[in-house]
Amino acid sequence: MRPEPGPNSGRASGLLGLGLKSETQSQALPVPDTEDLLPQDENTEDLLPQQENTEDLLPQKENAEGNGIENDTEDIGEKILASNNHSAAFLEEGDLLPSKKRNAIKCRYNSCRWPKGSDGLVSIPYTVSRAFNSYENRMIEGALGGFASKTCIRFVPRRSERDFIRVENRAGCFSSLGKQGGRQVLSLNKNGCVYTAIIQHEFNHALGFKHE
Repeated sequence: MRPEPGPNSGRASGLLGLGLKSETQSQALPVPDTEDLLPQDENTEDLLPQQENTEDLLPQKENAEGNGIENDTEDIGEKILASNNHSAAFLEEGDLLPSKKRNAIKCRYNSCRWPKGSDGLVSIPYTVSRAFNSYENRMIEGALGGFASKTCIRFVPRRSERDFIRVENRAGCFSSLGKQGGRQVLSLNKNGCVYTAIIQHEFNHALGFKHE
């Protein structure tokens, strides 16, 4: 049995035919903007603790003179050449004194080698000029001590030995190649050569090692 149309059925169908909504239709509620409902975030940069500069926290490394910063990234060769720019000595390969007694390549009867003792150690006497202060002396002693921990080389203070190395404060960083006989000068300028790596570099020359 078909229900009879109500009094407003014709009006409703007419409105629907025009594409309009009937007053009897339920209307959708407006959806509020979610941005208005959510709390605004504070600036995270203001909430996070500021990171301190690590360079300000790390201890600075002093140089040999105790009044500056040693640049570990600088090449040893560059430091040596920079110091030797003021040297009047004639140097081979940048920091080698030419031999006056023999050919730099040949070594007759092992005369350019420091002898090994019966104890299996190669003891090399040396002296240090009084121009170096106590801090610089400790730098030199510490650098030479590094040879003893890894090799049979022992640099020992001179007593009365005829052949020895004399460390002096001359203009530049340089050494002779191998044992020369008698007193042989090894220069470590106070204003650019008293670094562990440079000290060991020049003493390696005095041992007879050339540049690679």
